[in-house]
Amino acid sequence: MNFKKKSFRFVTVISILIILLLFLILFNFTGCCISKDSVSDFVKGIIEGTKSLTGKGFSEVETKDVETEGSVIETSVSEPVKFKIYIEEKIPDYYEFLIIKELVDILTKSEDYSYEFISNEEQADFIFTIESCYEKPEEQSPDSSIFFVPVVSFYSMIEDITWQAFIGFWDGSVTWFEDIEGNEIETKIVISQEVFDILEKMLGECRAENLEVVKNYEILPIIEGRKVQDLEEEKEEQKTVQKEGEDEEQYEQEQDTGQKKGDEKQKQEEQTELEKQKEDASITSLSIIPFDSLRPEFKVLSLDGLLVLDKNLEVSSYPLAFEIKLDIKDGRIPEDIFEEVKNSFNDKQFSNRNTDDIVTVMMTGVTALTRQIAARMDKHGVLYPAEKIAEVLWDADITHISNEVSFVENCYAAKPYTTVFCSKPEYMELIKYIDADVIELTGNHLNDYGSKWLSYTIDIYDREGISYFGGGRNLVDACRPALFEINGYKFAFLGANTVGPSYDWADEDSAGSAPINTTSEVLKEIDMQKFENIVKDLAGRGYNVIFTFQYHETENYFPTEQQVLDFERMIDAGAVIVSGSQSHVPQGVKILNNGFINYGLGNLFFGQQPRDALLALKVRQGIIAKHVFYKGSHISTVLISTMIEDASQPRVMTEIERAELLKAVFKGSIR
Repeated sequence: MNFKKKSFRFVTVISILIILLLFLILFNFTGCCISKDSVSDFVKGIIEGTKSLTGKGFSEVETKDVETEGSVIETSVSEPVKFKIYIEEKIPDYYEFLIIKELVDILTKSEDYSYEFISNEEQADFIFTIESCYEKPEEQSPDSSIFFVPVVSFYSMIEDITWQAFIGFWDGSVTWFEDIEGNEIETKIVISQEVFDILEKMLGECRAENLEVVKNYEILPIIEGRKVQDLEEEKEEQKTVQKEGEDEEQYEQEQDTGQKKGDEKQKQEEQTELEKQKEDASITSLSIIPFDSLRPEFKVLSLDGLLVLDKNLEVSSYPLAFEIKLDIKDGRIPEDIFEEVKNSFNDKQFSNRNTDDIVTVMMTGVTALTRQIAARMDKHGVLYPAEKIAEVLWDADITHISNEVSFVENCYAAKPYTTVFCSKPEYMELIKYIDADVIELTGNHLNDYGSKWLSYTIDIYDREGISYFGGGRNLVDACRPALFEINGYKFAFLGANTVGPSYDWADEDSAGSAPINTTSEVLKEIDMQKFENIVKDLAGRGYNVIFTFQYHETENYFPTEQQVLDFERMIDAGAVIVSGSQSHVPQGVKILNNGFINYGLGNLFFGQQPRDALLALKVRQGIIAKHVFYKGSHISTVLISTMIEDASQPRVMTEIERAELLKAVFKGSIR
């Protein structure tokens, strides 16, 4: 083998790795709907090809031809030092690729070194394994970890599992997990082969009665219980094709006894399969998936009370955190190689959950610092309403408040039985205390005392450095989005008022909310298209657009038909979150492939005391929607449920209260 061949082989390896890297980048940023299993197979093929190319030729003794005046003399070249590399098979393919690429970069810098991949760990110079981080001493915790996450359907009532319960399920001693009401819910676990292998290394042989290893692309439909529906639709399509493609008379003539028996057997098999699918659908499905595979359709479960979405999560306390561990046998490795490999892999971010890439947005319901809540603030202090909920509101990168009432000097804010609202300027301290980052101004009471007081209120927000949207000093200002950039990830807030009253809407010269004029279908369509175009422009510029509606109020957990249509239009225009700010009663959700809708969140800081007992309960219930983004994509939403006490103080619900609210909200959701 001559040096030209060796150089060519090296270039080939590097070229293959670069092509794969470009493929992965393209796959990640185009949202291409290629299954993870296809990507995994592709990666495996490249890895094996790379190992074959890199390991074989370098073991040969190199030769080159040296020309003299009368002859050609073949001279031998000393064999390069070959390092042996062991990569544990249970390491996920993507991380194996990164390891190989890093080593190729280091070990091919000099012709004095080569390498080969071996399957015997004891004979290796470089040993890569995957290890659990659980309960490791703090000083041994790695800088980067690979996290796996327990998930169920977004609409499941299971919200927290214990690690002990999961181990019990794995070893076959239990077949259920508890929901938030304490009910034992029969559960089926569906996981990929990759995750199964890692768990088996950690927990030993799996003896679970109801665990199935499936392809990655099968997990979501199984979790959502869509397999039965898909099967039934497929059968209906087959029947339609058969009916259209056969002549009825000829079909009857060709049916002999044996054929009929065959048909009956096929029908029985189909019915058996359908019954099995229905039985599976009646069992709650749970999966363990990589953190960076999360989608809004999943509900992320707490594990021993720890939520992986929490930026402050302690790695050693979380049972499903792992690290890629490197051991180097330094007996025959040159010092320069030893240090470079060691330093390189210490700095390498072998992680699927970097906290700098997590951004959280907290969306809240109605805030109106007037009437009963104003009376309590005057009596107990301005910060009284937030005493039991402030820590929840602080735990976000962006906290949204929809303040529907303007600040007015010499305001009698606690005036009872009125629907003409104002707030005292000193109440601004409450908004500052909860660390609000953006104020929504779509409320229909902003101009109850005249538009000059909304301008006065906006001046206060400006002095405090708090952004606003959905309203403004004039029509142009009202339609302007509030823009944020956090660690390079961009967010835009935009909102509009569809209900008026007309004096609440901004115009060319006076302050008000951003209007969608619903006094006629023509005017409404003009305004809807205007906002759709703004959303499209923002999305095209790389913003995650969050759109809010001040919509028509109802007292129901479910949205109206027109509400569903209007909210979805903004998703189709490019918004990733659409949220209703009008409702004093929490409403259902809709999860689409391209966005998440909260039709209404209920009250946050607003006291209502209706005489009807059921309505009195509904207006005390509330939702704070915590939307979680990772690397610029929306991956999860947590519905934090609240209950208002003393007509002024929201607090986190008890489990029983939460269960009742979630049942109502899920029933009112569009699936």
